[in-house]
Amino acid sequence: MMSLRLIQRFGRLFSIFAGLYALSALFSFSISDNRAGLVFISLAGVIGLISFIFIFSSSYKDRNETNVDALMFLILFWVISPVLSAIPYAFLMPDMSIISLLFEGVGSITTSGASGFLPSELPNSLHLWRGSVQLFGGIVVTTFAIVILATLNLTGTGVHRSILFTYQHENLYARIIAIGWIVTGIYSFLVACAAIILLLSGASPVQALCL
Repeated sequence: MMSLRLIQRFGRLFSIFAGLYALSALFSFSISDNRAGLVFISLAGVIGLISFIFIFSSSYKDRNETNVDALMFLILFWVISPVLSAIPYAFLMPDMSIISLLFEGVGSITTSGASGFLPSELPNSLHLWRGSVQLFGGIVVTTFAIVILATLNLTGTGVHRSILFTYQHENLYARIIAIGWIVTGIYSFLVACAAIILLLSGASPVQALCL
């Protein structure tokens, strides 16, 4: 049951990345970077198909998830997500080594901002991709901190004892999604405010979205 559960969960993760690829393709085509647009739309199709196969081949009756399930999901997420984040660099910056690709992927998904490139060395399509992944990574980091770490009863500031953060005996994945939507709403509002301020200050649309 655990393997089927993880396959379905990661099928949903793949669907999120397929959406990010599609969004980046739209951005790329809108700034006339057709090569990047084709790469992103192709990745969206491939990863979307894998997601479809994973989700519909692993149907099961939900049951409450254990701390072991939470740990497995957390560990595998941080293994798979950097790889998915790094794939566009492999196609658009083909001279990069495997280590450099993984470095860029980890730097994006963990929102650390670490990069082996100067800003002028990356095309706008990859700046937009990096910004999209950092936004997703920020949402995930915050959500995992709220839900999974509190579930494992790790010591900390005690914030996890509030009504919102306290773990209840229910489907943990449903809890992650519910809290994730709240975090997404807050992040989206802050991003929109920041982008508007940057636009009003004279930044270009691409700069405003990336920053």
